[in-house]
Amino acid sequence: MQSFKTVKAFQDYVRKNGTPDYVKVEGIVFTMDNYDGEGKEISYGNLTKHKTLLVETENRYSTSKFKDAICYIEDMCSYRTDINYIE
Repeated sequence: MQSFKTVKAFQDYVRKNGTPDYVKVEGIVFTMDNYDGEGKEISYGNLTKHKTLLVETENRYSTSKFKDAICYIEDMCSYRTDINYIE
């Protein structure tokens, strides 16, 4: 699992390499739990901390992929019951 001290460091990684399934950012472990079909948003959740890590991009399916990705953490977490979250 990749580990990043800041959201900015994670964002820099995503812009170059795309999104991993699991990631540790600012000491919090996140599990990818949703991505939209339009290529604009990927979310990660942490149930224990009730946090969501979001990755937004204009269109990850375009030739630029994740080069314009913006990443941030929100103080909320909606979760799925059909996947296992790593905490």
